[in-house]
Amino acid sequence: MLRFVLARLSGLVIVMFLVATIVFVISRVIPGDPAAVMLGAAATAEDAARLKAQLGLDAPLLQQYIRWIAQLLQFDLGQSIFLGQSVNAALSERAELTVALASLGLAMALATGIPVGIAVAVWRGTLVDRMLNSTALLAASLPVFWIGLILIRYPAAKFGWFPVSGYGAPDASWREKLHHLVLPAVALALPNSVLLLRTTRTSMLDVLSADYVRTARAKGLSPWTIVMKHALLNAIVPILTVSGVAAAYMVGSTTVTETVFGLPGIGNLVVSAVLRRDYPVIQGTLVVISGIYVILNFFIDMLYLAVDPRIRAGAR
Repeated sequence: MLRFVLARLSGLVIVMFLVATIVFVISRVIPGDPAAVMLGAAATAEDAARLKAQLGLDAPLLQQYIRWIAQLLQFDLGQSIFLGQSVNAALSERAELTVALASLGLAMALATGIPVGIAVAVWRGTLVDRMLNSTALLAASLPVFWIGLILIRYPAAKFGWFPVSGYGAPDASWREKLHHLVLPAVALALPNSVLLLRTTRTSMLDVLSADYVRTARAKGLSPWTIVMKHALLNAIVPILTVSGVAAAYMVGSTTVTETVFGLPGIGNLVVSAVLRRDYPVIQGTLVVISGIYVILNFFIDMLYLAVDPRIRAGAR
């Protein structure tokens, strides 16, 4: 089992190194010059060259890359070109909103996708199964930004049930902040709940047709015991995998959702940084988001050991 954990940890380190390298390359091939953006159209070539020297952007790419990796090893994401503060500070200021939004969206997706997936597996072939599957396919085809715009148009603007945008005043209570996050969380949760529903349904159908389930029915066990104790526990591994993917997707999708709803989170910060060619912010944010994705996958791998004895036996 220790070998299994160490193998996953070593893979995590390798993946993060590759991510840091790819992020550095991508940020440098984005068209545009941050010095020209900062100085404006009236700036001369000499002014731009002087500012690039001050920002360290005139150094050879290899030197910039080595400096970037050295900073990461010290958990230093660099200094923002435009914000006048470190990238660590900029991310920490906006992390609360993004984490709360992603967590609320994930909770909504789990609370709807898994129970409904179990229900349609149990009611396979019925009218309820066909209706829910058709609705799920329709929901899966809707882009997040379109869902967000519809939610703004009707529940927020027309009926006034929720705020149209923003996150409340800086001293707002958690209740008020969550009220602002309900619609963005719904926009995030809907596509992921569909993914969880279909995965849960498929996994449960495979298990419900197994011999040991038929034996449990023959013994006279209650349907609830058969579904929840015998079937769900044996179908949980694919569901855990998709749940981890959904959690990582939540963090990445906040970029679109925060932009649509005008939320000052990490996703909005990324969009602003791309428009202004703020390389340190782009690099730091992408590395943090990728790190969250990798850590979530590692956490899911550890959950496999806890819930599936077959994986524990193979890891020895």
